[in-house]
Amino acid sequence: LCLRLSEKFLKKDAQVLDPFCGCGTFLIERSICMKCSDEYGIDIKGEEIDRARKNAEKAHFTINYINRDFFEFTHNYLFDEIITDMPFKIAGKGKIRDSQKNADDPIYIIYKNFFKNAIKYLKSDGIMLLYTHDYELIHLFSDSLYTIKQEFEISKVNGTYLIVLAIKG
Repeated sequence: LCLRLSEKFLKKDAQVLDPFCGCGTFLIERSICMKCSDEYGIDIKGEEIDRARKNAEKAHFTINYINRDFFEFTHNYLFDEIITDMPFKIAGKGKIRDSQKNADDPIYIIYKNFFKNAIKYLKSDGIMLLYTHDYELIHLFSDSLYTIKQEFEISKVNGTYLIVLAIKG
């Protein structure tokens, strides 16, 4: 759904990065939606990278998966697209997630560092597709460097959004 909604922003033969790839679903769906030249998935959890490799193999796609922290990742060229399901934490029943107001919260810190670092990996005409449970954090940290091209509310119940961003320029 996310890739189909944002299809008009995708580039054929793009170089694509998923900095929090988990089991690789977004990159596989990106390949199904439109041909890519290179895809890289990064995740700090080794078991997720193992699952991502198996999923890509089953789907018959060649995707480069790297077991590393995104904030320690280096690469020789810039990417046309950064697509990812942003990290989140699930609030307990009846509790409200309030990470956007807590600078000590790990999710707050990840979002802050992500937006500061993502620009180093994205071509000047590139885009980011971010699936998020923390809408407010996207707006809090993206405003100075990025322009929001489009927003899609995916689920009111779960509070999830797909947000398409580009570098301000």
